[in-house]
Amino acid sequence: MFRFSLLTLMLVACSDKGGDSSGTTPTTAPTDDTATTGADDTGTTPADDTGTTPTGPSFDDFNAVLIANCNGCHIGGGGSGGLKLDDARAATMGVAAGGGGTLVVCGDSSNSVLYQKTGPTPPYGGTMPQGSGPLDEANRDIIKGWIDAGCP
Repeated sequence: MFRFSLLTLMLVACSDKGGDSSGTTPTTAPTDDTATTGADDTGTTPADDTGTTPTGPSFDDFNAVLIANCNGCHIGGGGSGGLKLDDARAATMGVAAGGGGTLVVCGDSSNSVLYQKTGPTPPYGGTMPQGSGPLDEANRDIIKGWIDAGCP
């Protein structure tokens, strides 16, 4: 009899569709899409630890620029100049650049070698992407915006 009562209580509690006696709905884990893109079902970016929503391009926007423009030399294989962007977040943020400086200084594109190298006057070496001149302004704006927004 005791087992039946306990089982009945457990089934009733589990069938409550997530609500509790206070009428509040518990917080759910993020969906796979939220965990990988940072966007919820509405396509918005969640607030950061300070309660503010980051502005500017997302990491996915930044990474898309790298894939479209840097794939030939820096993704897969040996990584030209020692820069491998297979894992762009790990390969760029706070990493020392081969010729000096820091590849990406979150919050400061003017001191980020990655941004500087895609412009007409890089601090050293050639302009990237190699062989095609400076990156177009729309793509540079995405890189700059992502860095200046703090690399969300």
